[in-house]
Amino acid sequence: EGSETPTQEPQAETTPPSKGIIAKQKLNPANLLPVLFEKCAFMTMFKDGTGAYSEELWYRFLTNIVTYETGYDLAYELSKKSPKFDEAITRKKIAHAQDIVAQGLAPHTCEQIIGCEGFSSEICDNCIAKAASPASLPLMLQKSKVDTTALKKEINERIAEIEQMAEEERPTAISQLIHKMAPLDTIETDAYADILNKKFGTKKRSFENVLSQARGKLRLERQQKVIEKKVAQFEGDNVEIVQEIELVRLDPYLQFYEKKREISRIISDDLVTNGEFYITPNGLEYYFHTPEKRLYRIGEKPFEIKIFKWYGLNRTEREYDYLVANLESQASLLGKQTEVYHFAYYDPANHVLYIDNNDSQIYRLDGKSVELIPNGEYGILFLGKQFYEPFVIRELGADEKFIEPILVEPINFAKGMQVNLSPDEQRMIYLIWIYSLFFESILPTKPLCTFIGPMGSGKSTIFKTIGKTLFGNSFNVTPITKQDAFRAAICNNYLVAFDNVDGKIGWLNDDLAVAATGGNITLRELYTTNREITFSPRCFLCLNAREPQFKRDDVASRLLLFRVETLESCRSEYEIYEQIFGHRNDLWSELIRNLNNIVAALAVDKEPFMSKWRMADWATLGWRIAKTDNSADVFIDLLN
Repeated sequence: EGSETPTQEPQAETTPPSKGIIAKQKLNPANLLPVLFEKCAFMTMFKDGTGAYSEELWYRFLTNIVTYETGYDLAYELSKKSPKFDEAITRKKIAHAQDIVAQGLAPHTCEQIIGCEGFSSEICDNCIAKAASPASLPLMLQKSKVDTTALKKEINERIAEIEQMAEEERPTAISQLIHKMAPLDTIETDAYADILNKKFGTKKRSFENVLSQARGKLRLERQQKVIEKKVAQFEGDNVEIVQEIELVRLDPYLQFYEKKREISRIISDDLVTNGEFYITPNGLEYYFHTPEKRLYRIGEKPFEIKIFKWYGLNRTEREYDYLVANLESQASLLGKQTEVYHFAYYDPANHVLYIDNNDSQIYRLDGKSVELIPNGEYGILFLGKQFYEPFVIRELGADEKFIEPILVEPINFAKGMQVNLSPDEQRMIYLIWIYSLFFESILPTKPLCTFIGPMGSGKSTIFKTIGKTLFGNSFNVTPITKQDAFRAAICNNYLVAFDNVDGKIGWLNDDLAVAATGGNITLRELYTTNREITFSPRCFLCLNAREPQFKRDDVASRLLLFRVETLESCRSEYEIYEQIFGHRNDLWSELIRNLNNIVAALAVDKEPFMSKWRMADWATLGWRIAKTDNSADVFIDLLN
């Protein structure tokens, strides 16, 4: 175009673009960058540097420029001219822009940019890229130059024909001719306006009014193609809703705040039609989707994915943040008060145990039968974990046993002078602990299941085997790092296993005491700066160590302590887990059969229990579980 490229040669300190997905994509050619800066009013704002504009506008600039070869270098050089320039932050932001472009979540469209504060949309009214993004404009112009050669020839021939017409026939013909000019760019139409004025006396204002109408019609046609392309990705009942949302987003006569409100209203109305909002006593907002029988925490990743799948709206778009805030408010004001459960819930009033099948279904155990019911039945709502795996139970033969041979007997429990319990006695206590995991609701205080032993004793594998049995292959042990990570783990999971808890960690004893006794923990909500949520952890903790440091009295007295020795012969973890996955349904079948017997026993067992053991809740439950195997007296002796 003959314009000067708004950049300088990249400096030696500039690093190349990241080698992620975007490196494999075909980028726009660098020789079109001058066209982008000349023809796009938005990009022209940044031609001499980015310092005068908000970070929001700057980031939208980044997502467009990184779609070009050398775009990374140019974005860096222009950003350097800002007085707020920080090299590390700038490189990180540009790399992030590249990543979201590579994932198909950007560049930001013209409509998203027009909605930003600090940008005037009037200058975009006649742009042919308005339904797309600034990055696409040079290619669109390039294409239009190729495609309009025949059109311009036709226009010139038509002008010659109009010259031969009678005076009264010309206005209609001229109006039709101007409509044909809609695909041309402004420079070309300005030239034709002058020609029509000289030949036929057509006023400039009249020409522009007709041309504006023609371009509006053309823009609507292009918008309709965009909508059809978007709608083609969706099936079923949501097609009409997605189309309605896209019409709102592309409406040139609505302010951006009006678009956000209208899109939020459309989605909210559809969610209400297909489900219900809930709020928990500690103020967490949820949405239950009736067709799926699935519960979603509003704003969390699974909900974010579903909003995109149902309505085509992803989290990087500004309408999404407004939608989430609106749905949270709706759930807080109008949602039903409820408790939300994870993994298992025992109803002590009705003596019924519910176990989440991780597939929008629940096993209901009443001591007499086992029933598979939809999530939400009887008012019981489970929040499933994204990566937990479902299971299927079957009828077992009387002699079929899997839990002890696979989960308990391979543990190399210590024996001798260093322990008070024999290996068989430790196995009994551990097996009772496994069954107690399903009765969290009657365990306001919980023991800290702790394995102590040297390296090579299989401590980590013990917890992995029980976790993978219950939840699937995604379960793993985790190291203790930061306090925030520890608290987040125990507040958002039903069972957590912490590995190698040997170091002197100042905050750990306090948090272990809180976790064991069900105290409150306050967390800052993810993706916010100052919103806090209070949790009462309902989590079973597992710990392993070689030289434990949690020896404070109030923590030590809550340990359910096991000692293990170095394994004489080691099986590969692959072989161990293959055995679990091969028998996972069998393990669950035996668990549920035995748990149903425990539920039946709890319904009729009213005998009072007294113990000197600090964790009286668990001692009472363990004693009642031991009764089902006629081992109650042995259990009391072992506790003592």
